[in-house]
Amino acid sequence: MGDQFDPKKIQEDISKLKQFIKDIENVGGKMPALKTAVNRLEIAINAGVDLAEAADQTSRELRAYTEDLYRACGSGEDKWVCQAGIDRKWQARSVEWNLSWQKKDSTVRRFVRATLCRYAPEFIAKRLAMCKAVVAR
Repeated sequence: MGDQFDPKKIQEDISKLKQFIKDIENVGGKMPALKTAVNRLEIAINAGVDLAEAADQTSRELRAYTEDLYRACGSGEDKWVCQAGIDRKWQARSVEWNLSWQKKDSTVRRFVRATLCRYAPEFIAKRLAMCKAVVAR
């Protein structure tokens, strides 16, 4: 439970494992099943990182948006009624911000964009405006 998920450390370990496989292949060994498993593991880890980053960014923006809505309620006697109206719409707003394809910066769209940019050939990704931030990392 004390271990933290560290994508950079995992990528380093995967790189070492890939080098180990390459070294074995260079002396005539064959490890196709392990090679496939490592590649699939790397894809799964990258997808997890992309999804976690997209969800975190959406969560921060949604929290800031909700705080702005609360501030707009003011401090009068209708403040609590106003805030209750905001709270009633919380679930629908969360679904929209996370799952809606129509919302430009929803978690789903950010995840798909990051995944596309990660796996598109580099010469294409560098030319796509939506990939510029992803390619920079």
